[in-house]
Amino acid sequence: METRILIVDDDPFICRQLEELYSSQQYAVSSAPNAPEALRLLQEHEFSLAVVDLKIPGTDGIGLTRDDIVRFLGYPLVIFSGDQDIDGTSENFPRHDTAMAQGPNRFARALFYLEHARAEAAKLGVPCRWSRVVVPGVAHEGMRMSAFAGDHWFGARG
Repeated sequence: METRILIVDDDPFICRQLEELYSSQQYAVSSAPNAPEALRLLQEHEFSLAVVDLKIPGTDGIGLTRDDIVRFLGYPLVIFSGDQDIDGTSENFPRHDTAMAQGPNRFARALFYLEHARAEAAKLGVPCRWSRVVVPGVAHEGMRMSAFAGDHWFGARG
């Protein structure tokens, strides 16, 4: 199977940057600016990896059914978190009450997401196949994190 990556983000700059990064590594890349387009692409292709914006345009809130949640928790999702991503003071770091309840920095929030998913799976009586990989020496650096994730999933390419 061809290694194909789906990018879902309403920011064309982000899509372009990720398309260039993954294409330069010889991956097939498709991108979608919203949920309906992403769903259409998912029906047409099989993807090895999805890079998805947290707030997906074209959705009304999360809008998930119990079956959707069970399927999502059962998917082998990997949360990559840089062990140096501990700056909770940067300008673009969300600091509203809901965000801060998830942790003081992105590194802590990654663990929060995993623990929250596991608790939800236990509540529903279903397995959670999520895991976390700590990326050494990386802070909030998209290119280095993406390179690490690519190597993790697809092996180093030479």
